[in-house]
Amino acid sequence: MAIHCMRRLWLSILSVLVLTSAAFAAFSAQGTIDHNQEYTSCLSLAQQNPERAAASAVYWKSLGGGLGAMHCQSVALMAMRDYAGAASVFLALSDQERLPIPERSRFITQASQLFLKAGQSIKARDAINQAIAWDGEDLNAFVLRARIAAATGDSLSALKDLDYVLLEDPNQVEALIYRASLYRSLKRYDLATESITKAQSLNPDHPYMLLERGILAATQNDPTTARDAWQQILLTHPNSAAAAAAQKNLGKLRG
Repeated sequence: MAIHCMRRLWLSILSVLVLTSAAFAAFSAQGTIDHNQEYTSCLSLAQQNPERAAASAVYWKSLGGGLGAMHCQSVALMAMRDYAGAASVFLALSDQERLPIPERSRFITQASQLFLKAGQSIKARDAINQAIAWDGEDLNAFVLRARIAAATGDSLSALKDLDYVLLEDPNQVEALIYRASLYRSLKRYDLATESITKAQSLNPDHPYMLLERGILAATQNDPTTARDAWQQILLTHPNSAAAAAAQKNLGKLRG
């Protein structure tokens, strides 16, 4: 989740908290702590020096920083690529019963994404199952659960979730891309092509659509289409993770 999105999420949290709560009642030696300012400063520091920001967030929490301190700590841990640590903090945030269910669901979904990134698929699955129990209308949560299932080798469960998403929203591009990837792994190239073609019609510049389109083409001995798809990523999304994967794949294609 990008920093600006996290700021918006924090503002939504502030709107439901009572400012006189225990989390905001601490005092520094100089007077009352401005928790809004602390939050802004902590997030800014997390982009420049995440190690210091993480330590600062822990100290701020001891002074009553509460949810803001925890949130900044998670941002700093993500910047440090401590995905499991950040996931644990997001999980703790989702346990805050004073927050409304939609906010708790967003936090536990973020925890699930980070657990998956850390290679902790079981924790990721447990977290996303809770998110879906809280908010069964969030189709993105089902896409994430499908990714987790695929990571554990459970392709059938993954396809079941993706089929459900696409039944509810046939134009869900991410679901189409992941379904294409799954069908490719199962060597159902006809169905993989059908899904990726639909995704391409909806979002022709989507970097992960292009990445999967190239992989599918290469698998079917079509290096020209593969090269064109991967080179398009480098042109349109040069600094993305998809571009790094495309560059690596292009190297293999030349080899």
